[in-house]
Amino acid sequence: MGVQDESSSRVSSCHTLLAPRGARERVARMGCCVSRDERVGGEYASANASRREAAWKRTGVVGVRDANLRELPRACFAPDLAPTVRTLDASNNRIAALPPAVASLVGLQRLTLACNELRDVPPELGACVALRALVLDRNRVERIPPAALGAWTKLQTLSLANNRLRELPPEIALCASLAKLDVSGNELGALPPELGECAKLAEIRAEDNRGGGAEASSDESRNPVGFVVPRELGRLSKLASLTLDRCDVRSIPGEIFAECASLVTLSLRGCANLNVRAMEETPGYDAFRRRVEGKHAKKIHGGAMIGAEGLTDGVDRDTRKERIVPHT
Repeated sequence: MGVQDESSSRVSSCHTLLAPRGARERVARMGCCVSRDERVGGEYASANASRREAAWKRTGVVGVRDANLRELPRACFAPDLAPTVRTLDASNNRIAALPPAVASLVGLQRLTLACNELRDVPPELGACVALRALVLDRNRVERIPPAALGAWTKLQTLSLANNRLRELPPEIALCASLAKLDVSGNELGALPPELGECAKLAEIRAEDNRGGGAEASSDESRNPVGFVVPRELGRLSKLASLTLDRCDVRSIPGEIFAECASLVTLSLRGCANLNVRAMEETPGYDAFRRRVEGKHAKKIHGGAMIGAEGLTDGVDRDTRKERIVPHT
């Protein structure tokens, strides 16, 4: 589920942006980030602390990425500052846990903690009911507290790529504003049927989920069910993109083809056990295919899409096995 705008702060890799020393110092004076020049022995230089915190309060933006932090700055939770924080970005640090005081960030709308060492999401984060984007890519998160999901009714982007999730709680159905979900690179064996209740959901990324083991997707006898795509996703009339590469998907429910009227991108690369012939005979599949053609104004020749860049059906193509899956 990697996100740009409200939905575009997806972090696919951990990069440290290099800038000239003078540029770093200018940014530090603005209070938008913590440069390494400001730290002495791992502690914030006191001469700059008040200036930086004043900038956080004035702008509502706390930026402390790439600062080798083991915890969030305690100043974030001060009574005079916490209610003013709207955006907090602490990516690329060494943070292993969030304190209960995170509940004091009642106005927080965007929280980015990608590339840290988090194992748990504290239930206190559920108090941040104004959250619109939560990005926790590339951590070690094993579970999301159900109570917190139930409180995030304004959440539009949930990005949990490259963690250790084995399931998503059914309470995700309560995320009524959710538009983009990224759970790629986890250990899921299925998408929850409750996702079908998220009426605004437009994009689901769930590639590289092996459901408990890397061997499971390559051996049907070890994993006879494969990765489960629930038929309830057919309720998502706004779903435009569904990415399930290398998830050992065996079939796509007909409801998704027939009822997801906005679906134009379906990616199933590396799903070696997919019964493509049966999928192509599923009611609604032809309508899906026509939507793909119509949106991109591409001609179909021999079951593959031909566009400006040539052959782009976007799957592992093996004509001997007739494994052809449309993709945009």
